[in-house]
Amino acid sequence: MRSKVSARAETLASGEHAKVKDLRWWRSDEPHVAVFANVERLGRVARQQQTQDLYYACLYDDSELANLIQGGAALSSAVPQTMTTNICRRQVDTYVAKMTKNRPVPMALTTGGDYGAQRRAKALTKFFEGVLDSVGYWKTRTLRLRDGAIFGSGFARNFRVGKKLFHERKFPWEFRVDPIDAMHGRPRSLYIRHHVDRLVLIDRYPQKAELIQQADSRTMDDSWDVSLDDTSDVVLVEEAIHLPSSEPTEENAKDGAWALCISNATLDEGDYIHDYHPISKSDYSPPLIGWRGQGMVSQLAGLQFEVNSIGLRLQEQGYMTGSYCLVPMGSGIETDTLDNGTLSVVRYEGQEPKFVTPSPWHPQFFDYYQKMRGNFAADITGISGLSSRSEKPAGLDSGKALRTYHDIDAENLIPQGREDERDAVDTAWQLFDLMEEIHDEAGEHGEKYVVKVEKRADGRSAIEDISYDKVRMDREEFTLRTFPTSFLASTPEDRWQQVSEMADKGLFSQDEMLALLDFPDVQRVLNLRGSPRRAVERIIERFLDSDDPKPIMPEPTMNLDIVVALGTLAYLEAKWIDEVPEKNTAALLEFVLAARTMRDATGGPQGGAQAPGELPPGPDDMAPVNAPGMMPPGPAELYAPPPDGAPLPGNAVAPVVMPPPGAA
Repeated sequence: MRSKVSARAETLASGEHAKVKDLRWWRSDEPHVAVFANVERLGRVARQQQTQDLYYACLYDDSELANLIQGGAALSSAVPQTMTTNICRRQVDTYVAKMTKNRPVPMALTTGGDYGAQRRAKALTKFFEGVLDSVGYWKTRTLRLRDGAIFGSGFARNFRVGKKLFHERKFPWEFRVDPIDAMHGRPRSLYIRHHVDRLVLIDRYPQKAELIQQADSRTMDDSWDVSLDDTSDVVLVEEAIHLPSSEPTEENAKDGAWALCISNATLDEGDYIHDYHPISKSDYSPPLIGWRGQGMVSQLAGLQFEVNSIGLRLQEQGYMTGSYCLVPMGSGIETDTLDNGTLSVVRYEGQEPKFVTPSPWHPQFFDYYQKMRGNFAADITGISGLSSRSEKPAGLDSGKALRTYHDIDAENLIPQGREDERDAVDTAWQLFDLMEEIHDEAGEHGEKYVVKVEKRADGRSAIEDISYDKVRMDREEFTLRTFPTSFLASTPEDRWQQVSEMADKGLFSQDEMLALLDFPDVQRVLNLRGSPRRAVERIIERFLDSDDPKPIMPEPTMNLDIVVALGTLAYLEAKWIDEVPEKNTAALLEFVLAARTMRDATGGPQGGAQAPGELPPGPDDMAPVNAPGMMPPGPAELYAPPPDGAPLPGNAVAPVVMPPPGAA
């Protein structure tokens, strides 16, 4: 008898085998037919994954999701037993709270650019902040972090309609990928499911209104699925994306394609030139194999089931346990008179009855239940029980000790933090490509893409409009990195202690401390006290950032010590480090020299007693400079050492004298 292998080999050798079905929808004359066939096939493959997604969502206690399931059998098979302690939700919410404590803001960094490129990169960073705010990235990020903890991955679709950008959250079951294609985590073909209102779709594609009217709202395979019911007049739209095999400029790399299909027509299609799918995807934990990540709830599912089971058993034992009366045989006690009244008369002869109330639970069994609710979950996720209850260890009161404790407690979330930063950068690059498309379509005379950016400084907030063409840079001229929004702590108490510690070490002066303490309730007072320094900083920025700097003369009301100190440092950095154009540094130098001349004319540095509310004086060891128009003195003249034998001031650092440019 021939084996199945030999029979299969003979069939292949004879050429009588059936022709392999071509699943490449991008080569089909009717892409919608091939796309819906592929989606139906992949839906059957992903059925078990969808069942797990529903079960994990119900463990998190999302009843609204269960209501979307078609059929009571699906609901009853997925909803777990009544949870006495929802460990999954407590751990997931704590994880989301820790991750959203900071915002990983993408920052544009130039690759060897001049000062003009650095200025443009700084403006582009601010523009990215405005774009992320306008598309609702930070709100969606919170939901996607929660989705990642529950389902393994959090998704959002990045696209545009005309000149409007969108960052739309999507659920994991709205995506389809081939398991073989996605084995190594980078599938080339991706299918995205959308439910779009029928009239909205007709307005967008009026030339295909009749076909849209006849399109299906769901397929026959959706009878047991997360979808909309028959009362919603929506159209099922399948979006198919296939990445190019290599650079799209090559002849053999024109297979990148995109199509938007309904059940009976292809609404739109075209080439796809990018090497990424237009989605934001954040994994809680990278998968061992495949595309979807592993979530926190999948790790806690076994523990949650055990806690639920033991909780129900303890509940039954508590209900069945009560008080008992022990009556000896032949004691003559009238048991009919025994009740639970507050004043009962019991007649008896001989031995009196004994009332007992046994413990409903064994102490070790109850202790095991308590440990499963607390320590066991922390051992799995790395999130301590104190964090999930927003508690701190007893005796830990100092700010430095608390910061150290929080750092140690967050070490287990470093991989998730790196993934969150990567997701922010990827999203920013995708939005950049969409803005490039808008810019190319607008041309020189078209409407520019403008976003509103919040400009917050010194406790004040203002909204300014930034046009993309003013900050636009070529993709090869910069790269994106993520940095936290602030090095300092977020709570006022911790921020005050951090700034105080650094000031005690001589890193900051009093006016610099006022600039770092961003407390809204006392910001007006801090603004007034810090206005001399902030005024000088604004003038310096105007000199260095302007394309045509105008001369500005110092005023007697300015703190001339701060003008000279900050201006000199800014001039040295701008001229010799940042290589700012000569016209900008020359204007700044003229301003500093004029301030120094004015200060010397009034009697030298503004030392002496400090009036209440007045900022501390600047360095009093600066020697006078030459007349305006001459080069400033070298570091040895600006920071002359004290006379022989005189000690340096506290926390002072002796300067290093650098030779002038061109010296041997």
